[in-house]
Amino acid sequence: MITPLNLTDECRVMIFAPHPDDETLATGGLLQQAAAVGAAVRVIFATNGDNNPWPQRVIEHRWRIGITDRVRWGTKRRDEALAALKCLGIPSTCTVFLGYPDQGLTGLLLTGSQEILIKIASEIANWNPTLLIIPSSLDIHPDHSALAVLVRLALAYLGRDQPHLTQLSYLIHPPQRRGTPTDFIYLSLSREQQLHKREAILCHQSQLKLSRGKLLAFVKDSEKFLPVPESASLYGRHPIRHVTLSGSTLRLDMAIRILLGLSGRSLLYLIADHPGKGTTCLSVKLPVKSAKVNVCDVISGAIVASALFDGICWKGKILLPLSVLLPADRIFVKLERPFIFFDEGGWREISIPSLSQRASSVTMIQEKKLP
Repeated sequence: MITPLNLTDECRVMIFAPHPDDETLATGGLLQQAAAVGAAVRVIFATNGDNNPWPQRVIEHRWRIGITDRVRWGTKRRDEALAALKCLGIPSTCTVFLGYPDQGLTGLLLTGSQEILIKIASEIANWNPTLLIIPSSLDIHPDHSALAVLVRLALAYLGRDQPHLTQLSYLIHPPQRRGTPTDFIYLSLSREQQLHKREAILCHQSQLKLSRGKLLAFVKDSEKFLPVPESASLYGRHPIRHVTLSGSTLRLDMAIRILLGLSGRSLLYLIADHPGKGTTCLSVKLPVKSAKVNVCDVISGAIVASALFDGICWKGKILLPLSVLLPADRIFVKLERPFIFFDEGGWREISIPSLSQRASSVTMIQEKKLP
């Protein structure tokens, strides 16, 4: 179902951006319309975009990039974001820069950083938004998908103090195997709003040197958002194709693409969200053929359980003991392979039924098998 997005002066719009420029690309039109109707706006940047080496090398004509160079680059990108927001009618007083490491959000997520969760939760609780716009957990950029999960975990951290709000997500780097979404929320942009969005994108000069066409392609007659949590089926095949819960075993059916440039073995990551008790982050190194595998705690490296992998390196299923994930009511899973920078797929959210629900059904299918 395609649904229009309507903004009023009673809206309190909070947008989370992994890097400077994401706010303009994904929500340049939304920000203009929010400002026009008098809605309150808050734009929160998780990083300064300072670990962005290739554009910096080209623009600054340097190969080696040290810490001070990155700090200077991050300051440049912050200034560009503020200039872009000014074009969109948003003053600098509506922005927050958290300053977390660029290309480091997945690390913070996997190590169970409470500091970033508390910071995000505080920003949300103190400002009390009615509309929350975050990156999609399906985005193949690891910073984007990690921030999506971090915000969801932060909301759970708030518990009963969680504000009543609408959550929407945006995709900047969609999965390679993508289809046409059938369920999204759209915001129509006038010709004038498109021109202002283009002007704002041009403020991000540091990113235009290598990606001008790609960035300007975001100037369209509408902006599209997905309801949260997103269904992976909206954008084609995710490496985690099928999820089945049978008794005390969680089965994940996986299939990944065969691409040149890949090296090393795949890693399966699982994050279990325990209400009020934090998270458990686990990893499984997948073998090249059927075998028993170790389930390890990401932080300590300790082996916490054994699982069974049945298949070959690019296709198979893994049977995990559900006990290592309990008492979680949901988990996030991602299959990671070494390939340049992007992931093949982001994080998939899986709900874990309660004990009484599991007892009423021998086998529970989490989602229909994807095409």
